[in-house]
Amino acid sequence: MAMKVENLLDDMLTAMGYNPALCGYDTAAECRGVSLRSRLRKEVERRAAEAVLSTPVRELTGWRRWPAAEIIPDDSGRGVLPLPDDFLMLLSLRLSSWERPVRDILHPSMWLYRLQNCRWSGLRGTPQRPLAFFTADDDGRRALELFTVGKDPATVAEGWYMPAPRISGDEIEIPPAAYHTLIAASVAT
Repeated sequence: MAMKVENLLDDMLTAMGYNPALCGYDTAAECRGVSLRSRLRKEVERRAAEAVLSTPVRELTGWRRWPAAEIIPDDSGRGVLPLPDDFLMLLSLRLSSWERPVRDILHPSMWLYRLQNCRWSGLRGTPQRPLAFFTADDDGRRALELFTVGKDPATVAEGWYMPAPRISGDEIEIPPAAYHTLIAASVAT
């Protein structure tokens, strides 16, 4: 749901117990600092992303289709897939060489990551039990390290992700369920 940033700020200020009409951008001079509205505007993207991440997945709407990509595996069957620039969270991702989708992205500090180069194949990701870990690609961009892709190049057969809320012009795109979480979190601020 796209909404005006100023309306969102008004709702946040109201939830915090302030009168939005009295909390303008020009009140900074009177307070010898940054106005509350200005501070909230600088934080709104971060706060909206936190609200999306804390909202149950089944309540979120606005998922985007994963862009088409080809993954060329190395000799061990490992593949690297760059994340979309606006990536926030994964719903599911399935490669053409996998029988099942992956729904969770694991941190490379997890014990399973160390086992992906293990000589015992039963401990590695397989087409029946694929694994995805956060990493960086050769250009330093955020990416996924996928196990096991197979011997031949694979493509993204299906995939859905949630984009990070970003201000575009005077609007921000945020799922309705996350909007309510964001306003509720404003009360605790």
